[in-house]
Amino acid sequence: MDAGSLGAGIGAAVAAADTLIQRGDAPDMARLGMLARRLAKSTEPAAANVELSVYDTFTTLNMSTGEVA
Repeated sequence: MDAGSLGAGIGAAVAAADTLIQRGDAPDMARLGMLARRLAKSTEPAAANVELSVYDTFTTLNMSTGEVA
């Protein structure tokens, strides 16, 4: 927790650890520190539901060969 709280404060470090754990990510020192600093500066983007189907337009599946182009 110390690595995450350096320069960010203990509250931001706790919030960062909680966020990482809830996401299922490992709260390692690098992730914890980066997220804690972002939360302390209010620069962490809000979580939102993202429509990923728009990325399907970048790939085309050839139905006869199964290749993705």
